[in-house]
Amino acid sequence: MRIKRGPKNEKFKRNRSSAAKPTLCRRIGRFLAVIYPCILFTVWYRDQETLSLPLSFDTQKGYCSSRFNVSGLDHPRLGARDEPGNLGCVVNLEHLQTKMAESAHQNTGSACTSKTSFALEGKGGNMVLQKVRKGLDQSIQDHAQAATTNTPPRILCMVYTVHVEANPHTSLAAIAQTWATKCDGFFAASNFTDPMVGAIDLPHFGEESYGNMWQKIRTMWSYAYEHYADEYDYFYICGDDVYVVVDNLRAFLNSPQIQALENGYLDSIANNERFKERVYPSSILRPRPLVWGDPVIHKRFPVAAGGGGYIMNRASLMLWGTKGMDTYYPSSIDSREDIMMFSFLSDHHVFLSETVDSNGGHRFTESAQFVYDFDGKTGPTSPQVQFPSKSDFIS
Repeated sequence: MRIKRGPKNEKFKRNRSSAAKPTLCRRIGRFLAVIYPCILFTVWYRDQETLSLPLSFDTQKGYCSSRFNVSGLDHPRLGARDEPGNLGCVVNLEHLQTKMAESAHQNTGSACTSKTSFALEGKGGNMVLQKVRKGLDQSIQDHAQAATTNTPPRILCMVYTVHVEANPHTSLAAIAQTWATKCDGFFAASNFTDPMVGAIDLPHFGEESYGNMWQKIRTMWSYAYEHYADEYDYFYICGDDVYVVVDNLRAFLNSPQIQALENGYLDSIANNERFKERVYPSSILRPRPLVWGDPVIHKRFPVAAGGGGYIMNRASLMLWGTKGMDTYYPSSIDSREDIMMFSFLSDHHVFLSETVDSNGGHRFTESAQFVYDFDGKTGPTSPQVQFPSKSDFIS
């Protein structure tokens, strides 16, 4: 008897085919089996990134080169905030330089008039500008020549500013588009993060106000000490209403005048009979702590007026970081940030060094128009320190 296997075989084939087809639940299960380890790895990797690897967020908002745990810390050691508002961010200054350069490229123009006329800068400002231009050409030549024999000094520039609705970093934007990128590193301590103008949110003790400038400056110097001290040779600080000719500053810092000071030379300020004994203990240190700025007299000693900014070498910054950061008026609310910082330095035998150029003019000054209008070399608040006069800026 012949057995008909065809239908049975077809049925068997159909049953096999049906059993081989995965149901929807099986498909989801297989998908999860493949993707779940990837999800775990991603979570682990992101956690590792938060702890130790560079963390970047939206490039239009900011960039942290590294992070640290702020648990148990207080001002001024909390670091900057990232874009989401988390503390413990060490800002990647190269990233800021890149973003500012992009902004400057998009906003080109000139605010100054011709060499023979003046407008916003005023008559005095125009004369100062001509001197700056003449000095700039020489500085560029000096810098190029010095670069063949030694390593040019690296300068970190720091600006204090604030972001408010009526003035959302307007002045800072002008700095970012002009001189900020000429520094080797730059950041502006603000209450708002905006890499396009170099602004980082760097919180400090107390409120954000002019009357609390000491705490803002204290935090800036501490932040520079903790995270950038080894990367730069000099550290300059000023407000957002200052223009710095960085090429001139770099040429000055790379000059024989500075090298002599670092080797113990006592200039006209340090060699003054009133200051000499107090300066001596720091003058024999190597490296020697030094600071430069616009000289005024406070309580019979020379300090730098904060208006034009001032600059420290690494040795002075290290002195602040090891002797003053945690203990020097840690909770005082005061607007006189320049007096406070120079009082600390003078307590440790570090006094202002002179910045007079070959024409007798000071390199750090108040506004150009103010200096032009000032008709003497001494003033009622600073009779012992020589100040620039009109002729210093015309020659």
